[in-house]
Amino acid sequence: LLATGTPEEVVQARDVRVVEVEVDEVQAIAAADLLRAQPGVDGVSHYGKLIRVALRGLDDPERFVRDALGAAQLHVQRCIPGRATVEDAFVSMVREDDEKRAVEAA
Repeated sequence: LLATGTPEEVVQARDVRVVEVEVDEVQAIAAADLLRAQPGVDGVSHYGKLIRVALRGLDDPERFVRDALGAAQLHVQRCIPGRATVEDAFVSMVREDDEKRAVEAA
């Protein structure tokens, strides 16, 4: 894995977007698990009722998150754009590399 440039350039090149979503604390684990299983989701971090979702290749990540949770009847209290980091870009690269290796091994 290799990426060059400033942290901002690396994040931009990966097209990683972050959404911070707040749900009812009782539903937070179910919401985080559901989001982890969605295509295009590179990472999910769960902090109480706040869930930070890193996504790639989506035009409207907030709508994607709202729709996915709404389809499972999980109530979204708040859904706002977050700031993607170099760590998000790195996780995205690792995930993509793992997926490629799995396909090649099959």
